Amino acid sequence: MIEKYRQLIGVDVGRCVLKTYNFIMNDNKHFERDFGFSSPLTPGALTVLACEAVDLIDKESSVDFISLAFPGEIDHKRRKIQSCSVWAGWDEVPLADWLEIRLKRKVVIFKKKSFALIEDVSIFFL
Repeated sequence: MIEKYRQLIGVDVGRCVLKTYNFIMNDNKHFERDFGFSSPLTPGALTVLACEAVDLIDKESSVDFISLAFPGEIDHKRRKIQSCSVWAGWDEVPLADWLEIRLKRKVVIFKKKSFALIEDVSIFFL
């Protein structure tokens, strides 16, 4: 599925930073940008921050696909974050739908093991 997109934005949710990656597929390049925040974030605050971050790195809305890594239990079928053991209020959060409504782009959420930032960015392509 990922191969059909020219560009991909990866968003990695850390404990106090949102790390974004803008991958350009044909050139095999990527660009990174960090957005700091005070932890913990509510679901609404993360939605706003992620949307602002994506809009800043893709001002012309040329990227069609967003992949977000989140340290919680994910219900892939319903596209929700079921829970997050570290941040309160993250129960049955339809984050993918909220982001798609605001960003007008396809969003996929996947689970990562902890709030530690991802070291291998190829995870965004799995």
